Order: sequence, then structure tokens, then C-alpha cells
Amino acid sequence: MTAVPTLVEPTLRLLASGDPDRPAESVGVRHSADASCKDSLLRVGLIGFGRTGRDVAKLLLTDSSMCLAWVLRRSDSLGHRPVRELLGVESDDRGLIHSAAQISAAELLDRFPVDVIIDFSSEGGVDYYG
Repeated sequence: MTAVPTLVEPTLRLLASGDPDRPAESVGVRHSADASCKDSLLRVGLIGFGRTGRDVAKLLLTDSSMCLAWVLRRSDSLGHRPVRELLGVESDDRGLIHSAAQISAAELLDRFPVDVIIDFSSEGGVDYYG
């Protein structure tokens, strides 16, 4: 599992700033009334909560330079539960699990804006927000 953070971190920096060598802390972060993340952290939204999505969520929850703002999944079975509690990870991140059946992409991004979206959903998942 040690190889994954070395792949994820530069990829997130590239997605957020266009430069994989730019520190995540230097990427401009949107401020909002949403209190799930500290304003100084890179806010991340995660789409897909299968095996890979859960592994990435665990990494994000333990990375002090990023905040997992929310997870979006197809099913409503885990809706509105804190990601950290579901995965049993100690973290200050208070992101919740949301269901694509219960909230539109526009509403999700309006209510819980993020700097980066990581998509581990099915190939049709891009139709939700694309």
C-alpha cells in the first residue's frame, strides 16, 4: 500500500493546479459555508465507493494536506453517514456519503464545493456530472 500514495499525491496536484510539482498546499482553495473541511486544505470529492474507492478514501482521510469533503455512490444504503466512521479511520474530515439518486451533481457541487474530483465509478459515471 505504500506505492499508492506516491501515485495519488502527484496526480491530485496535477488535477488541482496543472503542475505535478506544485505543492498541494499552494493550490487555491475555494471557501464556502460548508464546514466539512478546513479552508486551507485541498478539498476532494470522491465518486465511487467500491474496493478502489474505499482504499483511496482511506488515503485521503489520513493525508493532512487534503480533506475528503464527500463520497458519492449510486446506492442510497449508506447515505449521509460519515466516511471516516464507516471506514474506521481516525480523521478530522467530516465528509459524508451521498447518493446519486438523492442529489444532482449541480446541487452536490453547490452545497459542497471541492477543488478536485476523483472518479472511481463505472464508465457510465461521467454521465452524472459530465
